[in-house]
Amino acid sequence: IDHRYFRVTAQGIGNGFAVSAVVGKKEILRLIDDGAFVSTTFGGEAVSLAAALKTLEIMERPETFPYVIALGELWMNEVKKLVVQKGLEKTLDFYGVSPHCGITFKATGNLQPNDLFSVYQQTLFDSGILSLGVNNFCLAHTAEEVLVFIAAVNVALDQVKKAVLQDSVQGMLKGEKFRPVFGRR
Repeated sequence: IDHRYFRVTAQGIGNGFAVSAVVGKKEILRLIDDGAFVSTTFGGEAVSLAAALKTLEIMERPETFPYVIALGELWMNEVKKLVVQKGLEKTLDFYGVSPHCGITFKATGNLQPNDLFSVYQQTLFDSGILSLGVNNFCLAHTAEEVLVFIAAVNVALDQVKKAVLQDSVQGMLKGEKFRPVFGRR
């Protein structure tokens, strides 16, 4: 099937509940009515369907997207200032759009991206922030919480700069270096 006409989407529809949707052009989806096989794990499970309906209702509210975009922009703008203040512009990049954004590290000297990411993540964790590297700001977050996150990033970037200056993470990590389970293409 030409993927320009057919998509499958999941978790975001039900805010993490087990629900998915097949979406596409009418002429493609009509094949289901003609007997095309569709398999589901939780097909028709009512709690997930209710979660999906409520999620869609909330997402359709006019204030939803401006709110989460503002939180993401707050984080991105403030962290970009910190990166410049610390002279780390050549050490990391920003990616994504404001509500779904993050940073990636670049190889610097003898340091690989995962060396720097390990220092960053460990320091965030020590500050009480558990992050996957990508941020998913949502309606449950407040500007005050984002500011706490930014303060933790400030400390983490100080540690990243220390690693860059000493060209090593030797003695900085309490555990093993971050290693991805799955690689990105």
